[in-house]
Amino acid sequence: MNVVFFNGELLVENDIEISSFYRAINYGDGFFESIKIINSIPINLSLHLNRIRHSLNVLHMTNKYISEDIVCHIKDLIKSNQILYGSLKINISRSGNGKYLPNNFTSNILITTKKGLSYKQNNSISICLFSDEYKSRGLLSSLKSSNSLIYILGTIYAESKGFENALILNDNNNVIEATNSNIFIVKNNKISTPPIKDGCVDGVMRKWITNNENIHIKSVSINEIYDSEEIFISNTISGITPVRKIDNQDFDIFNNANRLQHKIINSCLGL
Repeated sequence: MNVVFFNGELLVENDIEISSFYRAINYGDGFFESIKIINSIPINLSLHLNRIRHSLNVLHMTNKYISEDIVCHIKDLIKSNQILYGSLKINISRSGNGKYLPNNFTSNILITTKKGLSYKQNNSISICLFSDEYKSRGLLSSLKSSNSLIYILGTIYAESKGFENALILNDNNNVIEATNSNIFIVKNNKISTPPIKDGCVDGVMRKWITNNENIHIKSVSINEIYDSEEIFISNTISGITPVRKIDNQDFDIFNNANRLQHKIINSCLGL
C-alpha cells in the first residue's frame, strides 16, 4: 500500500483526509512540482527545491518542511514505496481559513510518488495552435499553479482536433509553451526559446537545457513557429520530445531533439 508524506509524516495514502474547506479546492491557492526519479534518485532536485522556494515567496506562503530535511523525507518516501523509476509530485497549498483574504501564510505539503520508466528516445508528436484563451504575463505565469485551466482547455481542444498537444499564446499573441512543456525552435542552426517574462512556466528541464546549450532567449511569433526548421518541447517527466506537425505544417528534422534526449539519458547512466 502506497504511503505519502503529509505535513511531516509518512502516512498510508488512504488515511489522508482533505477538508472541504481546503483552500486549494476552494480557491486554487497553491502550486505543485513534478520530479523525475531515476534509480531511486530524484533528478535535478536542487533546481526543483529552488523553484518551490521562489513560488512560496511569490505567493506569500511559508512551509517549515522545505528545509534541508526535505531531502531526507523525499528519499524515505521513495524507499518506502520502492520506486526505482517514476516520479514524485509535491503539492503545496495554503492552510487555514479565510476567503480571498487568507487568515495565515503557512501551508500544507503533500508528496506522492508514482512508478514509471526511465528516460527514453521519444516519438515525435503533433501539436495545434490554441487561441481560444490567452495566458497573461506576470509573476504568476512562471509558476506551476494549482489553477491549470488554460492547459486543460488546450488539451481538450487538441484532442478534439486530432492532435496530441497544443501551443499556448500570451496576451501579446506570442507562442510561449505547450500545455505541459516548454518549447524550443531551431532556425539556421540556432536554438531559441521564449523568455520567462513572456509568460511561460519556468521549467526545470528548460533550465537544464539553457544551462548546457547555447540557447537564444527571444519572443517567438506564430509565423516563426511555422518558419522553423525543427521544433521540440521539454518537461521534467519526458525530457525532450520532437514535434513532427503543427497544424498543417510538417517537420521532418529531429536532430537536436534526439541529440539532447540522448544527452539526458547519458547523464543519468550510473546513478
